[in-house]
Order: sequence, then structure tokens, then C-alpha cells
Amino acid sequence: MRSVLVSPVLMAELRTLCAVDMWLIGLGRAAYFMLIVKFAICRRPVECTSSSGFAVLAEYRLVFPSALHVSCNLQSSIFNLQSSNLQIFKFQSSNRQIFKSSIFKSSNLQIFKSSNLQIFKSSNLQIFKSSNLQIFKSSNLQIFKSSNLQILKSSNPQIFKSTNFQIIKSSNLQIFKSSNLQIFKSSNLQIFKSSNHQIFKSSNLQIFKSSNLQIFKSSNLQIFKSSNLQIFKSSNLQIFKSSNLQIFKSSNLQIFKSSNLQIFKSSNLQIFKSSNLQIFKSSNLQIFKSSNLQIFKSSNLQIFKSSNLQIFKSSNLQIFKSSNLQIFKSSNLQIFKSSNLQIFKSSNF
Repeated sequence: MRSVLVSPVLMAELRTLCAVDMWLIGLGRAAYFMLIVKFAICRRPVECTSSSGFAVLAEYRLVFPSALHVSCNLQSSIFNLQSSNLQIFKFQSSNRQIFKSSIFKSSNLQIFKSSNLQIFKSSNLQIFKSSNLQIFKSSNLQIFKSSNLQILKSSNPQIFKSTNFQIIKSSNLQIFKSSNLQIFKSSNLQIFKSSNHQIFKSSNLQIFKSSNLQIFKSSNLQIFKSSNLQIFKSSNLQIFKSSNLQIFKSSNLQIFKSSNLQIFKSSNLQIFKSSNLQIFKSSNLQIFKSSNLQIFKSSNLQIFKSSNLQIFKSSNLQIFKSSNLQIFKSSNLQIFKSSNLQIFKSSNF
């Protein structure tokens, strides 16, 4: 058999031609594949638009998403929440109903919850209502409003009446002043907390509801008058303590006194907190503010300081009169402060 001898130069030329041929074939196949992707697979061109601070890709359809990488020049506003679109804690009165579902409502603890519970609610209830004084009065909120309600009304009322009555009179009186005074503070106290505790729960419970409700009305009414009743009494804090009139004073009865009592405190509890929430705020709401009705600020009407107007009737009555009176002043005063006390606290709150 005859063998064919090929020179090395010819072999090199043949290899070069084969390499070029394979490269051209590969380039042609790649171009063909790109044409198929462009005209056959993509139905819509890819676009980049910006709306409300978000970069949005236009609608497109891709059969082989791993074969095509879509790149857009996303603007700097991508995932940038605009204040016009972000509404956190924005309660609209037409859409929000606060205190209607889950507040003061627990799985088993139901306090003041009733489908028909009406507390201090009456079509005729008007307390603290005058021609110019509007307290808690709004188009929808009418609390303590009655035209016939007579509270503390008596022909001969004797409430806080004494000839020598001197309440909280001192040249240097300091009430509730302490660097560490802690009232109603407790780390463990749990009041009104029970898995089955139901207080004031009734389908038809109506408390203090009457068209002619008369509370504390008596010809000889004496409220909180006792020689033994002592409430809010401690060795250091003596409020409403007098040798003649003893109100909330008792060595045996101690209410709301505890070294561990903590009421209504929570590190996370945020009630009535909202950027737009307006509670008791109204252009027409006038609380103790009137040109005619001047309480605690008037030359004619002088409460707790007048020779003519005598409230808590007494010839020598001096209430909250002091040159240096400091009430509820403290650097660390903690009232109604608690980290663990769970009153009206629910998992759904």
C-alpha cells in the first residue's frame, strides 16, 4: 500500500482553515440564535419606567429567562418610599374606628364590654355644659352631657364643710414631691386580670343612664366623711389630712397603696399616638376657655380664692393656698407607671 506524506506546512494551513471555518460557523449560529430570541421569543420590548418612587419593568414574556439577561438603568428612586404614598398611623375618620374592636378587649377579659353597654351616656345628660363652655363636645362625641343631670345638688349640701377647714396649706408645701416617689408602681401587680374575669359585662348593662339621673343628691349629703376612712395615707405623704375633716384617711383602709403597684405603664404601649390623630382637638372645642366663663382665671369668679364665692363652704377655708406650693413636682415622680402591670391589657390590643 502506498502511503501519503503530508508536509508539516500543509498541515498547519489546513488546521488554520478548519479553525476559521469553525469560528465562522459558531458566529453564524450565535447570530441566528439572537435573531430567534429577538423576533420569535420576545413579544414586547423591555422598557424602564419610574412611578411613585419605584422602578418598574414593562410587561414582557420570556420563554428562556436564563438565556437572556435584561438590564435597565434603574433610577436612584428605586425602592424609595415617598411620603405621599407612605401613610403610617394615618387614621382617617371616615375609615378608622378607634376603640371599637380590639382595645380593652381580650380573649377572656371583657371589661366594660357590651353590645348595649351605655356608661354615662344619655340623650339628656349634660354635665359641665354652658353656653360658652364646651367640654368633650364634638359632632359625634357627647360625654357627660345631660340637660337634667343634677350632680352634687342639694338644698343643704355639706360637702367639705368646716369652720376651720385648712386643706393643703403650708408655706413650703410639697405635695407628691420626691426624688423617688413612686405611686401606683408595681412590677408584678395584676389588677382585673383573669382568664375568665368579666367586669361590668352585660348585654343590656346600663350604668348611670337615666333621663333624669340625679347622682349625689340629698338634703344632707355627706360624701367621704368618716373618722376612720384613710385612703392614700403614708408615713411621709399626707394628703387631705385634717384634725377635723378626715377625707380619704384611715389606718385600716389603704387603697392604691403598694410598693409594687404599677398601673397603666408599658414600654411599648402607644395609645392615642398618631401623626394625624386628633383627639379632643377641634376648631370649636373650648375646654375651660371662654370670655364669659372664666374658671381659675377671673376677677369676678374666683374659685379657691374669693371672699364672696365660697366653694367647699367655710369661713376659713384655704385650699391649695401656698406661697411655694409644689404639686406633682418631682424629678423622678412615677405615677401610673408600670412595666408589667396588665390592666385592661390584651393580646389583641
